[in-house]
Amino acid sequence: MKIVLAMLADAANISQEGKLNLLGAFRSVFTPQVPCVVPKFTLVLVFRLDFEEKEKTHECWIRIADADQQEIFKSGPYAFRVPASDASTNPECQVLINFQMLQIYQFGSHVVELYVDREPKEGKPDHELELILSPYPPPLGA
Repeated sequence: MKIVLAMLADAANISQEGKLNLLGAFRSVFTPQVPCVVPKFTLVLVFRLDFEEKEKTHECWIRIADADQQEIFKSGPYAFRVPASDASTNPECQVLINFQMLQIYQFGSHVVELYVDREPKEGKPDHELELILSPYPPPLGA
């Protein structure tokens, strides 16, 4: 199994045809002060699995930590699987995890850690994303 896409977005959905739709991909959140609440966002994941992994249920966990490695959020497991009817030799599975009202306590870089088929307490994450909390950006052209 391979993670082929991991991204934060304002919103995302999967159409009836299986198309992945993203709105507002981002890495930075701008706010006038901390602590702040990020009202809503989606973690978008696409996994490419081996043919033999069809019909096997996988799980992922999410952990978010600040620059001091203090955990501010942990959740999971989120289960996903590819049905046997998928004819692909390397099937892909799209997973959308919605967040609401995430409270962040300090400016700076935060890490969004992804653990697949194991809980966050077991070693290094399988993938990491950066989430940056910054004061309002300077005016354009400054």
